[in-house]
Amino acid sequence: MKRVMFFGILCLLISCLSVHHSVCYAQVKAAIWIDSTNKNADTLDYDILFFKDSPKILNFYMENLGKGDIWIKDGFAPNFVLESDKANPEQFREFYPDNIIFPFTITENSKPKAFPIRFKPVIDTSGDDRLGIKTAKIQLTLSNIDTTDTTSYTRYFYVRGWKTKDFLAKRDTLINFDSVLVGQYNPPTQWNLRNVSKADLTVSKTSIDTYIDSSSISISQNPNKIVNPNGLYSVDIDYQPQKLGWDSAKVTTYYSPNIDNVADSNSVIIKGFGVKHDALISRLSQGKSGIPITVDANFRGINVDSINVGKLSEVEVVFENTGNIPIHAKLILKEFAPKGPSYSSLDTGKIIIIPANSKTAKITLFVKPQESGDINCTLELHTDIRSRVRNSPTDSIIRFDIKGIGQAPVLIKDQVAIEFEDIVVPSEQNNVCDSISKIRTIKITNTGNLLLEVSTPEFLSPVGKGDYDISPKSKLTIEPNKSQSYLLSFLPKSKTSGISKDTLIFISNSVRDANAKLPQRDTVFLSGNGIVPDSISLSIGKVKSAPSKKVLIPIYIDSGSKSLIYSSSFKTSIQFDSTYAFRFDTVYTEGTATANSNISITKKTLGSSIQIELDIKSKSNSFIDNPILANLVYDTYIAAPGSVDIIIKHDINQIKNPTQFGRGDCPNFFKVNPPISGSFTLDSVCGEGYKGVHNAKGGFTFDVYQAMNHSEQALIHCSSPYDMPSKIIICSVQGGELLELYNGQMISNEQISFPFSTEFLSPGIYFCIFKAGIYTSCKPLIINR
Repeated sequence: MKRVMFFGILCLLISCLSVHHSVCYAQVKAAIWIDSTNKNADTLDYDILFFKDSPKILNFYMENLGKGDIWIKDGFAPNFVLESDKANPEQFREFYPDNIIFPFTITENSKPKAFPIRFKPVIDTSGDDRLGIKTAKIQLTLSNIDTTDTTSYTRYFYVRGWKTKDFLAKRDTLINFDSVLVGQYNPPTQWNLRNVSKADLTVSKTSIDTYIDSSSISISQNPNKIVNPNGLYSVDIDYQPQKLGWDSAKVTTYYSPNIDNVADSNSVIIKGFGVKHDALISRLSQGKSGIPITVDANFRGINVDSINVGKLSEVEVVFENTGNIPIHAKLILKEFAPKGPSYSSLDTGKIIIIPANSKTAKITLFVKPQESGDINCTLELHTDIRSRVRNSPTDSIIRFDIKGIGQAPVLIKDQVAIEFEDIVVPSEQNNVCDSISKIRTIKITNTGNLLLEVSTPEFLSPVGKGDYDISPKSKLTIEPNKSQSYLLSFLPKSKTSGISKDTLIFISNSVRDANAKLPQRDTVFLSGNGIVPDSISLSIGKVKSAPSKKVLIPIYIDSGSKSLIYSSSFKTSIQFDSTYAFRFDTVYTEGTATANSNISITKKTLGSSIQIELDIKSKSNSFIDNPILANLVYDTYIAAPGSVDIIIKHDINQIKNPTQFGRGDCPNFFKVNPPISGSFTLDSVCGEGYKGVHNAKGGFTFDVYQAMNHSEQALIHCSSPYDMPSKIIICSVQGGELLELYNGQMISNEQISFPFSTEFLSPGIYFCIFKAGIYTSCKPLIINR
């Protein structure tokens, strides 16, 4: 036997030494719980017990989870210790083990063992064994059954009971709602009372007695309620604070009969604390470096005055805790503007502490607009209110709006490139009145919020042979959200055709983003084509005819192409010499030019010569593409057969047509000494004709009417096709300015109307001229008394 034990011990030592030199002994480990189905509970709850009732017994359970048997030696202490709220545990008489025999063991792998604990309230209801809650801590010290192992293992649990002398007994002496947000309901709390008597009880009423303020406390009423033995009577208590600070009251339930058959009562104290958890922005907030800020009237936001784009500005935001509890919050900054980040703060993500009723929390906010316009962000304080206030909302975020304006002028042009139509190059005399300029509009808009200053537009050195002009030629200032129109013309001055290109530069103080460099340069690319018709000559074939015949001579234009003439009119003359063999009795215009032209023919006799003059007038400015202009018909003498030489006296010359008014290049713009009565037609490039050529959208109408007292009154209705300064003047036929009627800015298509007196004007023809940049429209004014 000794050999077997020795061999076993030797094997055990070897196994112990083989595991990293660890200490080898039987492990003491036990689990204690008070409910065989709930191993997490650690308290035996005896509920309410009438002090004269029989003892109540509850079990706690112990299970051996270690290696080897657990042994608890005999004796009550120190292996089984009862601790009460008194200094001397030996004087505690109401909790004690029931039928636990020492020593006892719990074998390895055995089932949990139950140990009963008795709660017997003593009859004495005064002194140390007073009524109310009774608690104790029970501690077990466990040892291994092997006496060579001195290791002990300690476990403990709690016991709790209520000793009462009331038949309708309570467990709670105080219901504390703690901190509750003002104006919000706390989840209702129940005050439960149990009938611990052996008979039915009747509840007569429940009342509230105010201690501090009970206006925020409400209770449920269930009068004449019968409560059976061991039954519960519940009172619902609601708390909705209406003010900051404490609320306190006593709630009392009256019932009968009592132990002495006299109506009795039981009470509980109700306490609650109304709190406010909020922060506002203080007026102590300020902008650094002279940046003005305004705190909103509701103290929920800040308006930062205009800040130049790209400039970094600093704002100190001061928070005020308007509640009566501290605020612990993390600062989060959220920006919603699509223009890029304009707000930042070094305090983002930090915990900000704002003591109750204080204005000490400060953060620094940096503002740097990236573009002009509104810049907005939201400051969020993510608070910890849910961990400190029972009925706090799920949203624990306090939000503040920060609004500002990025300040800058911004130039926006409506075109980036302009291509002009083909324009006829002037004649060899280089008179600019030979061709009609084309006009285009460039609209500049200030979409920013500062004044936009635009320097005089500049043209780069042209690549080609064109000539571009712009009006106005002065520096402009455009208000925010306003527009200004420029009129751009193209009139080629070269004697040969070809493409003419140029670049128009607008230099301004426009700012589009924080990285823009001033001054801002905006470009418009220009392209136009000057065309020259093929050389034009008038020709008549050699005339040869038999006597006594009618001969038809076609007069036509020989140009080699169909792009012949673009002009309002032209004249030519043909002279026939040695006409003795002919007689020109008839001149016909059979089969003449297109329907767009009127042709008149005049025959003159110059000695032995005859001159035919042709006057071709275009009904509208267009190309004449029919080369046949006229047919001359003559009769030959009977006695004089033969031929005749026809001499072209004059080549075709285009009449010098005046260009638009205002260029100053056409001295004979108006006819000299016009008739003072009868009809009068303005040149086709002026007035309505000019407006038609340039496809202008506006112009003006002009009416004359006779007023009282025989004073002449003229009524003008005006509208401008462009947003630009406009002017209306009265001129003489020689172009001299006599009277200025209007001089100011006119909005596109704006209608203005005003009368003026013509009484001071002498009889004759005048012109009422409307000018907007290089756009001009004219109306004749005839004074005939």
